Amino acid sequence: PNILNGTFFRKKSTMAKRGAKKKPAALKKAEGTTRKDRDSPTAAELAAGSLNELPVAPKDLGTHGKKVWNEFGAELVACGILVLLDLTALKLLCEQFDIVAWCDKKLNEYGDVTYVGKSEAIRPRPECVMKGAALDRIRRWVCEFGGTPASRTSINVHISPEKTIPQRQRK
Repeated sequence: PNILNGTFFRKKSTMAKRGAKKKPAALKKAEGTTRKDRDSPTAAELAAGSLNELPVAPKDLGTHGKKVWNEFGAELVACGILVLLDLTALKLLCEQFDIVAWCDKKLNEYGDVTYVGKSEAIRPRPECVMKGAALDRIRRWVCEFGGTPASRTSINVHISPEKTIPQRQRK
């Protein structure tokens, strides 16, 4: 089997999730349609062993990855979502930001197209394709952590008063 043409791995389905999209708990409460028997447990209840502080970023992450680790990871800890098992997923997310930064550097240096063959056909540079794939993986990982408004509807998070997101200082 050839790994490059996709015959080695099965392709993912592009079908959407079944059923109606989940409404946020606040909207259900405002409409008066909340029911205790249908409420999903909060993310804090599911992750009873959530981390109280973010571990130091892995040494093999680049500068962009470490920045995402410190900022996004701190927000996940403050929300009580981040569990020890999630650190690997967070690292994979941060690595994608390093890939995008590397691709941007190469594209700024060489341009975004290349000329191939005797006819010198214009083709996108491999870095363009790599960047697009990394951005797609970033979008998917961020959704897994509830980082978009649509993905937060499937995660109910209650921030406790002792876990607050640190305010960034203005320079």
